[in-house]
Amino acid sequence: MLLAAQGVATHGSHGISAAQAAIIGALIAAIAALATTGLNFFVQKRLTNRAERNEAARLRVEHITQQLSLLYGPLLLLTAQSKALADKLREGKKNPEQWHLLDNLAAVAADPTDRAIAEQIIEVNERIEALILEQAGLIRDGDVPESFVSYLGHYRFLRIAFGAAKAGKGVPRSITAKQFEYFPAAFDGDVKTAFAALTTERKTLLNRSSTKQ
Repeated sequence: MLLAAQGVATHGSHGISAAQAAIIGALIAAIAALATTGLNFFVQKRLTNRAERNEAARLRVEHITQQLSLLYGPLLLLTAQSKALADKLREGKKNPEQWHLLDNLAAVAADPTDRAIAEQIIEVNERIEALILEQAGLIRDGDVPESFVSYLGHYRFLRIAFGAAKAGKGVPRSITAKQFEYFPAAFDGDVKTAFAALTTERKTLLNRSSTKQ
């Protein structure tokens, strides 16, 4: 090919010299090398980004699994148990839907059956309090719902008030903020909503992972 280039250079004014041909060849080789390097960089970057996304998804699945198994799963079961006990305590009461333990502490403490149920409610609520305090770092989105704060206040008030009732003492309702008087209905709802949302997100991430494989 070099001879052909030389022939062209000697027989016509429009040819290129051997030196020019060499330079052009070197430029073509350099461009090809740059293109290959650029392509390799692009491919590696995509692979790296994909690996990072996969790792992020894996870590997210692990965190959600902890949230469900260590906090929201147990909370869901315990709140259901607490509700079942509260419904049992209301059985046979006048206007059961409007009946509240905090309004009937003395009567409940004086009745052996009701007293036993109330003590079970307080025991379950104590386990709920412990879960919230011990696993606070697993609360969804890292934001403590207002209903969780209300629940903790309600439980502490109930425990103090029922203890006083069993001892035959009265507890002035003014010692605790009014917002803590009754069980916060929003607490159950927040637990169910978080459990459902986290379960759905985990399932979606796992499905995406299995599809890519």
